[in-house]
Amino acid sequence: MGSTEERIFRVWHAAAASSPRDDAALGTRFAALVGRLGGLAPRADDVVPPLLAAWSAGGRRYHDREHLAECLHELDGARAEPGIADIAELALWYHDAIYEPGSPDCEARSADWLLRDATLQAIPHDRALAAAACVRATAHLAGAAPSGPASELVVDIDLAILGRDVLRFMEFEYAIEEEYGGKRGAWYFLARGRFLAAVLASPAIFRTDHFREHYEQRARDNIAALLASPRYRAHRWFGRVARCFL
Repeated sequence: MGSTEERIFRVWHAAAASSPRDDAALGTRFAALVGRLGGLAPRADDVVPPLLAAWSAGGRRYHDREHLAECLHELDGARAEPGIADIAELALWYHDAIYEPGSPDCEARSADWLLRDATLQAIPHDRALAAAACVRATAHLAGAAPSGPASELVVDIDLAILGRDVLRFMEFEYAIEEEYGGKRGAWYFLARGRFLAAVLASPAIFRTDHFREHYEQRARDNIAALLASPRYRAHRWFGRVARCFL
């Protein structure tokens, strides 16, 4: 299977492309955010290059700078209250800064990175802690609902890909598989199928009005169709076998 960039369904998403992606524009946006949060914006030059380098690391097929740019685009479109939006934006910059497929502590380590950089930039500790909590919430652990409006916003933004058009959704699906590399196989599809089925079974995928209105139904349609496809045959078979023993 070729890379995401080589697939025939790879398309250019003009709306998302309006968010800044080059180093200079992203650095300017980050510095402005630090200033709004009460930090020392000039220190942004000390933290942005390693942060962007992490997002650009080899092997990332979905959790890359395009994902960061799309998250910022979704945040801008949500038009949240400024104080909430700023906490959410700081979290989004770091939420996948550390990404190692299959590792259970990526979000916790990314949150720690955020806190270290916040200290360097003199961002008030309470705001840094709030943003770090949002980062941890993107682990999407079963039964661990996000706490507070900023966390709910960040989690919804992170899940917004589930409700995108079917081409973008399938880009996401195949890109995640590629990121797992040698860990792919029947067990990968069983685990991913369980995750997607749990998302589909939740009373509401999205917690904020904006994202429920824009993405809830399409996300449910996308996930249901994917789980019913031959791609997840093993997941469905395992589910039937498991039910026989309940």
